[in-house]
Amino acid sequence: MTGGAARAGVNRIAGGELVDYGRPLEFTFEGARCPGLAGDTIASALAANDRWVLSRSFKYHRPRGVFSLAGWEANALVQVGHEPNVPADRERAVAGAVVSGQNYRGSLERDRDAVLGHFARFMPVGFYYRAFHGSQWLWEKLWEPAIRKRTGLGTVAPDAPPRYFDKAFGFYDVAVIGGGAAGMAAAAEAAGVGLDVLLVDENRALGGALCYRRLDAEGEAAPGRRRELAAALEGRPNLTVMTDAVCNGWFADNWLPVIRGDRLHKVRARELVLATGAMGQPAAFHNNDLPGIMLGSAAQRLIRSYGVRPGRRAVVYTNADEGYGVALDLADAGTEVAAVVDLRGEPAAEPLARAAAARGIAAHRGHAVAAAAATAGNRHLAGIDAAPSA
Repeated sequence: MTGGAARAGVNRIAGGELVDYGRPLEFTFEGARCPGLAGDTIASALAANDRWVLSRSFKYHRPRGVFSLAGWEANALVQVGHEPNVPADRERAVAGAVVSGQNYRGSLERDRDAVLGHFARFMPVGFYYRAFHGSQWLWEKLWEPAIRKRTGLGTVAPDAPPRYFDKAFGFYDVAVIGGGAAGMAAAAEAAGVGLDVLLVDENRALGGALCYRRLDAEGEAAPGRRRELAAALEGRPNLTVMTDAVCNGWFADNWLPVIRGDRLHKVRARELVLATGAMGQPAAFHNNDLPGIMLGSAAQRLIRSYGVRPGRRAVVYTNADEGYGVALDLADAGTEVAAVVDLRGEPAAEPLARAAAARGIAAHRGHAVAAAAATAGNRHLAGIDAAPSA
């Protein structure tokens, strides 16, 4: 790595597809300087610098960190200048930006309101509707203003300068929503018979899971398949590709609002293909929301897209073959893989599991994670308790 890349964080490694190692930048997070690289998101730059707490939870103010690294959840919402609730795992890091966490009193690392967690048993869902409505006067004059002051996440700045948003119109024979393997193949097929095609994907690059997932022991199958699909899309004047764009609805007569930057594209299509893929789900165990616990795909995105080691030591919890691919990627990134905890009990016969075993990665088959232990103040994962699942 270059000198700029070496200064871009203790967890920075080579191989990030979306970052430019020759263009370092710097922004501030919670008043502290944070180096990064052009192409980083706020979350990836913070992870490169071993900063894992991004925000606090809405009710009990528990620390929140990267989970999907894809903008799928509220864990990574931060304040950027005047703008609240910005997804740090999708927002690009910009030189000179002023970024802060949200929903805390005191400091992000030592939130005084985290004490509310100790009273959780007395604050079930909707408790305030029963506890504070005995007197209408007290509710209107005391309780409601106090509760409203504590709720919400970011801070709205009434004097913030307005932004300009415009719109455009598009008409296509086929609109394909999702630029993973299925979406790319569908777009190539439709464009190949002469139809006007629009291909929309929320990510910066087409390929979906092929951009980060390990499909084989050598790690060559996914990049190879992605190159094949990309080649099938090249040189087609009747194909329009919109990356970094989100289709946020599907209305009558195939009217599709596609948001890209500060522009709303009002799209009409004769036919619609949905190829939006799948989202990983969190495993259920005590303390499963601690910073440091993330989807395997999030760890792989950090490694392959941003050149960031997801941590120094890790355990992979899985019920599928893909978990062993995550373990191999972590090992390649320089993370010590303590174990793979696999809910399934059958012998490890699949190629990825055999490759992991050959690398000396221990697998505990037929086991489940019962709980996660935390560091002081619940600020990061410290360890896990696993036991036989049968």
